[in-house]
Amino acid sequence: MYFDWAVAMATFLLWWGLLSWRTHLSDSSQFIILSAVTATAVVICYPWSRSLWTVLVYLCGGIQCPPLRVLPGGNHEPIRTSPRRVVKENARRARRHHRR
Repeated sequence: MYFDWAVAMATFLLWWGLLSWRTHLSDSSQFIILSAVTATAVVICYPWSRSLWTVLVYLCGGIQCPPLRVLPGGNHEPIRTSPRRVVKENARRARRHHRR
């Protein structure tokens, strides 16, 4: 991912400098050559970039088993909740009319 981008940029800049300094080609022909060389470099370096990324993640500590966590529970009784009071719709309406 990042290594692919780095390879593409380095290849593009190196070949662009060489083509601009050593040849007098038109811009369109330089663009075609640079595109082909950059794409080829990315395809060739693809396996190594995946390996480098994996090594980097391993060195940063990203590849390891997470520590085990002990979850509370076991012999404890469940927390009891108080039962909800159920108010019927008719009772609510009666109270509203009574307040008038």
